[in-house]
Order: sequence, then structure tokens, then C-alpha cells
Amino acid sequence: MSARVLIDCDAYGCCNTLEVHDPDSLASEISFRNWCEDPDNGHFHYCPKCWATIENEQKDELVMSEEDQENE
Repeated sequence: MSARVLIDCDAYGCCNTLEVHDPDSLASEISFRNWCEDPDNGHFHYCPKCWATIENEQKDELVMSEEDQENE
């Protein structure tokens, strides 16, 4: 019997999956494959393509938040 460990990208609509070969080195395998763990919630993982999009959205939200504070 064998077990497969798969990590699915948690971005909406993404079907990318990462197969983990050594569950004992999960964190290093995730970073080696350029997948990212959400810094706000460690239960969410994203493929490189989706993470780039999420990072850009977070930067845009931060800029908009700073602009809102300046306008107050």
C-alpha cells in the first residue's frame, strides 16, 4: 500500500496540484517548487502563477489603503 500526498492550489478556479514525495520535508518541497504558503493563513497554499497574482492584489490593496488614510 502507498499513500499520495497532494497539495491543491487554493486560488479560486485553479486546478494545479503539487505532489509531495517526502511528507517529512513538506515545507522545503513546497518552497523548492516555488509554491507559497499564505502568510496570513498557513492552511492555504498557492502555485507560483496564482501567488504572483495574489501578491499584486495585496500590493494594490495596500496602496489604496494608504491613499485612503492620506485623504482623511
